[in-house]
Amino acid sequence: MKCTNSGIIFVPFLFLKASFLLGIFNFIITAMVCAQGHSLFFNATGQNDVDRVKISINPQRAVDVAHDFTIEWWMKALPGDNASTFCDGSNWYYAHIIIDRDIFGPGDFGDYGVALGNHHIMFGVENNISGVTSGICGNMVVDDGNWHHVAITRKSSNGAIQLFVDGQLDAQLNSSPNTGNISYRDNRSTAYPNSDPFLVLGAEKHDYVGSLYYKGWIDELRISDTIRYQNNFIIPTQAFSPDQRTAALYHFDEGSGNLVGDVAYQSNSPSPGIRQSSNTGYPMWSNQTPFLTPTMHGKIWIEGYFDHPQMSPVLYYQGQSSDTNLCDTITCIWNQPAAPYSLIASAKVLIHRNGWFQVPIPPMVFNQFAYLQIKHRNSIPVWSATPMQIISGLSFDFTSSANHAYGSNLKELSSSSWALYSGDLNQDDVIDGLDFNEWENVNNQFAADYQNSDLNGDGVVDGLDFLYWENTSLAFVGIITP
Repeated sequence: MKCTNSGIIFVPFLFLKASFLLGIFNFIITAMVCAQGHSLFFNATGQNDVDRVKISINPQRAVDVAHDFTIEWWMKALPGDNASTFCDGSNWYYAHIIIDRDIFGPGDFGDYGVALGNHHIMFGVENNISGVTSGICGNMVVDDGNWHHVAITRKSSNGAIQLFVDGQLDAQLNSSPNTGNISYRDNRSTAYPNSDPFLVLGAEKHDYVGSLYYKGWIDELRISDTIRYQNNFIIPTQAFSPDQRTAALYHFDEGSGNLVGDVAYQSNSPSPGIRQSSNTGYPMWSNQTPFLTPTMHGKIWIEGYFDHPQMSPVLYYQGQSSDTNLCDTITCIWNQPAAPYSLIASAKVLIHRNGWFQVPIPPMVFNQFAYLQIKHRNSIPVWSATPMQIISGLSFDFTSSANHAYGSNLKELSSSSWALYSGDLNQDDVIDGLDFNEWENVNNQFAADYQNSDLNGDGVVDGLDFLYWENTSLAFVGIITP
């Protein structure tokens, strides 16, 4: 509780050029859109009643838990973005506030709050009888740039509280004088009607002098009217489903607008939140989520880049990366398994010199059958020989057999190694004289760096690249599709 007279006051591709990075991992979702996971990003710009989510708790709502309860959520904060250097649960409201159910002044029934300070989670609770705040401070670092599951339990009978981080007990208080009902008393009089009768996320609800604001992501907030955890547990790997003890559940999957929906079991008393955004749009909807995106792996050689036993570090030679383990980018496209074989979704990813790449699977493709198509900026696209079921962990190797490609449309490098045909500079799916014109124009300009006409990937456009075009054009190579 605060009083007016208080005197207390990933990245392995880090060195890619910025202009080049804009195109990497640019996920293209087509018109066949389905629901995707989202989260909310708070920017610590919460003064003046913005950059927060406000959830009304008066008149009474289920989210306003009173006795035994569990509050759990996922969070992600980057190192250095929350600079508070203390962790003291009894003074949680002076750190970077994540959840605020405070009351200004003496607190009738009681109040509580969660904050981030000195890299740790702190939690404090107080009832009006004790007059003192009971709090705990965790030990695990949570502002390390990774997603963490945080759960806090409170026991009404003896005031005990526990803090779990990633399913492990991080701190606890076996008992405290703050027992009994700590809900917001319905229809209590207040001088702060725009802040007191709310549960607030990401900010100090009163914009109190000395309080700090949270910078980071919040996702999958569940508030339960029971103690769900007493010992270490396995953290969830997917979104929660509501049950009869779920007082409020926020998936943060709206992705747009200001409504933050409550999908809890108590449908007769929902507790929706309102996104209070500033002129910069914070809190901002984000497509980052704590749950692992299903991925698949593939392997591909590119004819011009192949330098036995692996490909050249093309991005390094072309001045786009300091990582000599990388080769280039490709676009993975999933097409319908039957006519008209329309594009479902696509993703642009990096490939390594050993030919392997990893690609996130879009929701509309996961567990479905689809053709996999690989496109490269100066090569003939190739389709998988047949549709395949797109599941997490799927591995598909185009390099080991021509039969893995539709129409066996791969260049033989050796008896056991196959590659994309190099030379389609204008990307019209055929290698012909128009591609020669592309190469000639660039060659006459003595161009270097990131050029599609650099068919051997050495960072220079010259006669060596012409040889790749000439050899392939004489074979009348073009795309072969179902």
